[in-house]
Amino acid sequence: MDSKNASVTTTGSIAKGIRSLWLVLWIFVLLGQLGQLHWALDLFSHFTAHLFGLIIALTLLMLWSKNRVLTLVAFTALLLIVPFVSWYYWRGKGIDATQGETIRLVSTNVLTSNPNKSAVTTFLADSDADVIVLLEVSREWIPAIESLKGEFPFQKIVDRPDNFGIAMISKLNWIEIDQLQLDSSGVPTLDALIEKGGKRIRIIATHPLPPIGSERSKQRNEHFVGIANHLEGKKESVVVIGDLNCTSWSTYFRTLLARTDLKDSRQGFGMLPTWPSGYGFMMIPIDHALVSKKMEVINRGIGPWIGSDHLPIIVDLRVP
Repeated sequence: MDSKNASVTTTGSIAKGIRSLWLVLWIFVLLGQLGQLHWALDLFSHFTAHLFGLIIALTLLMLWSKNRVLTLVAFTALLLIVPFVSWYYWRGKGIDATQGETIRLVSTNVLTSNPNKSAVTTFLADSDADVIVLLEVSREWIPAIESLKGEFPFQKIVDRPDNFGIAMISKLNWIEIDQLQLDSSGVPTLDALIEKGGKRIRIIATHPLPPIGSERSKQRNEHFVGIANHLEGKKESVVVIGDLNCTSWSTYFRTLLARTDLKDSRQGFGMLPTWPSGYGFMMIPIDHALVSKKMEVINRGIGPWIGSDHLPIIVDLRVP
């Protein structure tokens, strides 16, 4: 075989490999959308953005192909991905809520074993938040949280020896605050009704189990159903905030949005991945703030690394 034929053979092998990998990646995307059939399939959905990133790179290579059919397939694939990507960078039609009250919420999974409590309290004290949700709160975290009483005098702390303690601290007094159990795991959720400038906001702070294994996946999904059931008939503006142990690409997440008629506050502000912190491209967005559609999301972002495996989330809202 001469060098020219060898080069053609090598190029053909590379092209075939690219096409095969491209197809496999699409299969993984589709498997992720079948999560209701088996808990393990749902795990694929959490890496949809990563899979699409690789698909886009391979698709661009395929567009250079001299094969017209292959080029058409590649171009069609890009058109399918464009709406997915654009959602994160296009805010859509604005909401006329200029006369409403503004409120800033911060949520952070502090990591039970995090020794750098001063970094957490410094960030929270400087956050200019009205309400803060803290997750993975153990007894060891109580002194650090209580040190913030000067800025956040209203505090509800439910500490636990595992990773599912929870706290809410606020500059605003609550009309009521209740502790809920939304699934069979018994992990606590906080439901606070607060008022600012005559506008009432219901804040659901929550942290379901991670979907590792059949039983925990079932309990997380039950938790989402419990949130939807609990919010039925509620008339005030609602925010569901916390570490949901789920990305927005899961069918269970989309079902939660549909049943509660809430919106994902990330729209138009980017992917905003939060876990595991420090892993760059491999990070996924599992910390969320879901809000009533009538509320305007003024800004949505993530905070700095404060010693936890999660980054904090920050959301500014206008309540009509």
